[in-house]
Amino acid sequence: MNRRYRVLLLSLVVATSASVRAAAQEDAPAPPPDDSLTALGVPRRPWRNLASAVGGFTTQDVSGQSNGFTLGVEYERRLHKWYGVGALAQVTLGGPREFLVGPVFTLHPTGPFRVGMVVAAEEAAGVWAFVYRLEFNYDFRLNERWVIAPSLAVDFTRGRRILFIGVSLGRIFGTFAPPEH
Repeated sequence: MNRRYRVLLLSLVVATSASVRAAAQEDAPAPPPDDSLTALGVPRRPWRNLASAVGGFTTQDVSGQSNGFTLGVEYERRLHKWYGVGALAQVTLGGPREFLVGPVFTLHPTGPFRVGMVVAAEEAAGVWAFVYRLEFNYDFRLNERWVIAPSLAVDFTRGRRILFIGVSLGRIFGTFAPPEH
């Protein structure tokens, strides 16, 4: 076989296999996007803004004394798929009222799991103190706009550990679209 015909035949084989491969990829189902569906069939796209109302129960020490019902609000502005910043404000009722206000830095390590770190100011009986909080949330998407999340937080202040267990109901404003690379 002449060298020219071999090159032509080889080019024809390569071109045919490339077109067959492209056609097979068009017919194949698209791989699931990073924002797959939740168990309820709701797309799990990262949100841009989340405003939440929080309710729960706070215990001041391990023995269960000094308990109180806690109400609050939280806001998060997602800066990246993996992290966001925001603020929280909470009040603990029952006994002396305690107020907690501060900025939140939130990590989103995987899917619906959130870890928040807070350095806040706490006011109790007229005395202000710094609080370091570590909070954990697991988001259940109810639909495209609403999230319900069980919450667990541990506050470290004045040599005490304060435990908060509650639930938040959040409203999503906008979805986060990471930049295309």
